[in-house]
Amino acid sequence: MSYSDPSHLFEERFAANGTIAKQVPRAKVRVLVADDHELIRSALACLLEQCGYDVVAQANNGAEALALWREHLPDIALLDLRMPVLDGIGAVNAVRQLDGNARVVILSTFDCHEHVTRAFAAGARGYLLKGVSLQILRQCIVTVCSGGRFIVPELAQRLAINSALPTPTDREIDVLTGVAQGLCNKRIARSLGIEEGTVKVHLKSILRKLEATSRTQAATIAIRRGLVQI
Repeated sequence: MSYSDPSHLFEERFAANGTIAKQVPRAKVRVLVADDHELIRSALACLLEQCGYDVVAQANNGAEALALWREHLPDIALLDLRMPVLDGIGAVNAVRQLDGNARVVILSTFDCHEHVTRAFAAGARGYLLKGVSLQILRQCIVTVCSGGRFIVPELAQRLAINSALPTPTDREIDVLTGVAQGLCNKRIARSLGIEEGTVKVHLKSILRKLEATSRTQAATIAIRRGLVQI
């Protein structure tokens, strides 16, 4: 993906000899930031302001982010993946229903294939891990504001590898959720309205697909990949 500065966001300042001396922002990019952790949200907003962006609103959950989007119509929104009331994916869906051209980037600590896929399917234009450098954050904002999509090459490569792995079916995910909750096969079967033997068949398939040697390891892998949320 291109990291070049979009021309509509920058203007060129020329030196006396006619060469380009530097590029400066035409106008401040207006940003909405949403994260349920106040310290992280405030620090990110402060950092963006120091970089020359105009943080027009801050939200502590997805529902509030949606309301603030309606009020401020920012150029771009940076939304945390995990938030109360309405999570980042739900907020992306809602914002995109209001404005099909909305530019939204998901911020997350999760680098699993399933989360990234769901984010882009919902209409996100970028996906950033919270540990990225300031340079990467600025590259993402510039790329998304210019109409592009952004994901760092290392994450894209890892996702390409993970996408080649077999994915459990919806029913297998249900069984995995029960395993992650510490339920025995009998209780999983009762909760899903299926036979205990069917649960065992699903578990055998799950272990094969996740390349796990035990149900505990399978649950751990599923949680790490974002297949199961508990």
